[in-house]
Amino acid sequence: MGDRRVADRRSPEEGVVKLETKKLVIYLIISTILVISIITNIVLGILYSNYKKSYDELIYGESDLNDDYSDEIDSSDSDIRDDYTCDLSIVGDKSQIKPGETVTYEIKAENIKAGSGIIIFEALLDYDTDAFDCEIVNDENSQWSKTTFTDDYLTMSRNDLLPNSDNQTIAKITLTAKEDIENGEQSLDISEIRFTADEDASFTIEDKSVPITISNE
Repeated sequence: MGDRRVADRRSPEEGVVKLETKKLVIYLIISTILVISIITNIVLGILYSNYKKSYDELIYGESDLNDDYSDEIDSSDSDIRDDYTCDLSIVGDKSQIKPGETVTYEIKAENIKAGSGIIIFEALLDYDTDAFDCEIVNDENSQWSKTTFTDDYLTMSRNDLLPNSDNQTIAKITLTAKEDIENGEQSLDISEIRFTADEDASFTIEDKSVPITISNE
């Protein structure tokens, strides 16, 4: 009997070895899972990148849109001419209006010195949107037409798309004072003014502003 108890008794070292073996197995399993997860993410990233590239080429016909966009901006900036210029004026049909009334402004370009002339006009119209409603007048007799008017940024282009250096009216703008507008001084400011001339050359000029008096009298 005594000999059997001695034979079944295990040494402490043997229990420690088995415990360490179990920990090692667990660590190996966890490490394997992490490695598989990392490899899977890398593969998915490569597949998505290839898919995105193929999609861009299919839709836009370009493999790298960011580079092309940067090249376009650099190219546009390089075409700006410092020796091109013109005089721009804003002429209104009245200097004072009442609430609810409308004033019409003509944007005129004169003394144009820009190669063969101007083709496109771009500018930001800055006015109190809480005080006025703005509209670009469509004039059938005008040599210019509205291309876009989004977020108060106006683009006009010549109907014939040919450069012209004659003194000319580019656009007509109406501002209608809202009924709840208060008496006082307002203004129509035109900034970020840019012209496109012949051979896609561009030039800019200083901002322009015209005052508007609101009065019930």
